[in-house]
Amino acid sequence: MLSKKALHILQHSLGLDEYGQGRQYRNHYVAGEGHHSWPELLALEASGHITRRKINPALIGGESEFCFCVTDKGIDTVAQESPAPPAIPKSKKTYDDYCSISECYDNFAHFLGFDKPEVEAEYTTDTRNYFRKLWRYRMKSSRGCGEWKPTKKEAKASYKADMLQRKEKAQQYEGAPA
Repeated sequence: MLSKKALHILQHSLGLDEYGQGRQYRNHYVAGEGHHSWPELLALEASGHITRRKINPALIGGESEFCFCVTDKGIDTVAQESPAPPAIPKSKKTYDDYCSISECYDNFAHFLGFDKPEVEAEYTTDTRNYFRKLWRYRMKSSRGCGEWKPTKKEAKASYKADMLQRKEKAQQYEGAPA
C-alpha cells in the first residue's frame, strides 16, 4: 500500500487525475536531489514502481538531472489503489448529457421535455385617451393559460394560479371513486 503522496507522484507522472482517471499522455517525472518529492521517488524506485535515468539538465532548461518513468507495476498499482471518484448527482449527469448534444435542442427545457410557457404581449388603446397605448401580458402553454395582466409579473402569477388550480382539479379526479 503506497502513501498518498507516492500515489499522487505516480498519477502525476502518468498525467492522470487524483482518481487515476484520464488519458495517460505522459510517463515521466523530472526531479533532482533536493526536490521536495525526492525521498518518495527513491522509495518508489526501490519498490520497482518507477525507474530512474540520468538526463542532461540543459535539455529541459532546469537543474533537475533525473527522469523517473513509471513501470508496468506502477501503472497497475495506480489502477488498483486510486480511490473511486465521487458519485455524480443525477442532475449534473443530466446536464452533462444535454451539453454533449445541445445543438440538437432549442434549450434545456426542450431537452427535458418541458412545455415552457410563452409570454404573449399586446397593446390596446386607452378608452379614455386614444393616443395612449396600454400593454398587457399573459403566459400561455399547452398545459394552461393565464389571464391578461398589465405587467409580466402579474401575468406570471396568474399563470401559476391557473396551473395550481388545474393540478388540484386533477388530484380531485384521481381521488374520486369510479
